[in-house]
Amino acid sequence: MNDSRSAKVELRSFRPHCEDHCKPCPNPPPRNCLIRFTPLQADIFEELLDDLIDSIQFVFTPPSGPLPDVFKELQNLFKSMRLSLRDQADLFAATELPITAYEQSEGWTTALIAATQTALTELYALSLLACVSSSVKDGWVIRIRMAETNLAGIENTVPPVISGTTLVFNGGSNLISLSFNPTTGFATTGVVVGQGFVSQSIPVTTDGSSSTVSIALASGSEGTNYAFSMPQSGTLNAITASFTPIPTMVAGEQIIIQAQLCRALPTTSLYTPFVTIPGAVLLLIPSLSGSVSGITCTGSLNGLNISLNAEDRLVVVFTLIGNVGTTPTFILGTGSASFTVALDSSPASNAPILPFASVSTVDLSFNETGLPISGGAVAFGFSQTESVTLPQSFAVNPLFNQFTATVPGGGKITSVAAYFGVKSGQVIPANSTVNVQALLYRYTNENLTATAFGNVLVRLTALTEGTYTANSPGAHGIVSGLNIEIGEDDHILLVFFALSNTVIANSITGWASGGISVIPNGS
Repeated sequence: MNDSRSAKVELRSFRPHCEDHCKPCPNPPPRNCLIRFTPLQADIFEELLDDLIDSIQFVFTPPSGPLPDVFKELQNLFKSMRLSLRDQADLFAATELPITAYEQSEGWTTALIAATQTALTELYALSLLACVSSSVKDGWVIRIRMAETNLAGIENTVPPVISGTTLVFNGGSNLISLSFNPTTGFATTGVVVGQGFVSQSIPVTTDGSSSTVSIALASGSEGTNYAFSMPQSGTLNAITASFTPIPTMVAGEQIIIQAQLCRALPTTSLYTPFVTIPGAVLLLIPSLSGSVSGITCTGSLNGLNISLNAEDRLVVVFTLIGNVGTTPTFILGTGSASFTVALDSSPASNAPILPFASVSTVDLSFNETGLPISGGAVAFGFSQTESVTLPQSFAVNPLFNQFTATVPGGGKITSVAAYFGVKSGQVIPANSTVNVQALLYRYTNENLTATAFGNVLVRLTALTEGTYTANSPGAHGIVSGLNIEIGEDDHILLVFFALSNTVIANSITGWASGGISVIPNGS
C-alpha cells in the first residue's frame, strides 16, 4: 500500500513456524499459552498485522480507506480459530468498534482513534496469549507497536474536541530519566516536563498501588521548582501524554510509563510534596518489553470533571512502574503532555494561561529603611536575581526568551496569581515583618529592557517573625478582575520584591512562581 512494505523484510525474520510437524520444533511455543494458531492461521494473522500498519496512515481519510476491511478480515480469522465464546466475543466487539467509527467519520476523530487503539490493545493481548514460538510473538508485538506509532502520529494532528484552555508541556529533545525500585517495582524518581525543557530526576514516593505519586520539589536540590499557579478556578476536562523511549532491551516483565498531574496548596512550603490529583493519572500504552525501538507510548483521558482551584500549584510528572526482576531499572526518553481546563470566569474558551516558575531560588534584598534593592525576575523554567529597585527597569538576560511566550495578536490580562516559598533555615527578627510583592514587567525581542506596566501589585501573605523550616507556610496572593492590554510582541515576567519594617538591611531567599490568565484579542 505504501513504502512501509520495505520495512517488513526484516520483520519476516520473526516467522520460524514449525510447519513441518514431522520434525522437532527448534522454537517450541511456551507451555503457558492459551490460544492456539495453526501455521496457516499464524501466517494470516501476521499478514493482517502488516496490513494494519499500512492502513493506519494519515493519507487514508475516513470513511475512505482500507482499515475497516482489514478488521473484517481479522474477524473472519477469529471465526476459523478455536476460541472460547468469551474470547471470540471480546475480539469481535473490539474490532467492530473501529469499523463502525471509521465508516461514520469524516476524517480522523478522537473517537475513531480511541476505538482503533482499543482494538490494537486487544490484538496485543491476543499475541501474548498465543501458542507460538517466542520469536514469532516478538514479531507480532513489533508490528502492533508500529501500528500504534502510526496511530499516535495521527492523534498528534487531531485537535481536541474538548473546548477550554489547553496547556501544552513539551520537553522537546531533552531526555527524561525515570527509574523504579527493583524490589517493589514502584517509581523511585520522576521528571517534571515544562515547555521546551524538563527537570532533572527528582525522588518520588508512591502509595501501595502506584497510582498516587508524591514529589517534593525542594528536597535535595534548589533547582527543581517547576510548579506554577492557577490564576483562575476551573474544571479539568482532559489530559494527554506521550513518551518515546530511546532504544533499549527490557528483560523480564513489562515496564509501564505513567504521567500524572500533581497538586499542592498555595499555603504550603515547597518542601511539602505535590500529590497526584485523583483521576488525573495516565498509563501510557504500549507497555515496554523485549526490544524497544521506534515506538511512542501514548494515552489520553477525556470527559473528566475535576475541580482546580485558583492558586492551586501544579506540575506534570512522568514516572514508571516496573516489576520485580525486570531490567533495566531505568528508562530514558522524550515526552510531552497537555491538559485542558474550562475556566470558571473567562468568557473565552481559548484563554491562555501563562505559567511562571523560578526553578532556582531568588534573593529579595532590602535596605535598612525596608525598601527593596533587588528583585527576582521569573519566567517559566528560568529566573534571575536582579539588582533593581522598585519599580525600576532593568536589562533582560536574552536567556529569558527561551522561557517566555508571547500571545499571538495580543490580548488582555484578567488575573495574576503569585507564590513565594521560603528556603528553610532563614530567620526574620523579632517584631519584624517581610512583605513579598509581585509586579508585572514586559519586554520585546527588539527592546531587551523589562519595564513595569499595568499598575498591578500582587500582595502576598506576610512573612512574620521566627525561624522558617520545611514546614513553614508559603506566601501567596492573587488579583483578578483585571483588564490590562498586552501586545503581540510582549514577553511577560513576574518580578518579586520584598519590603520590611525592620531597621536592619537583610534579604529573604526562596522559590517564586505564579500564573497569568489572558483573554486573546478577538475572543
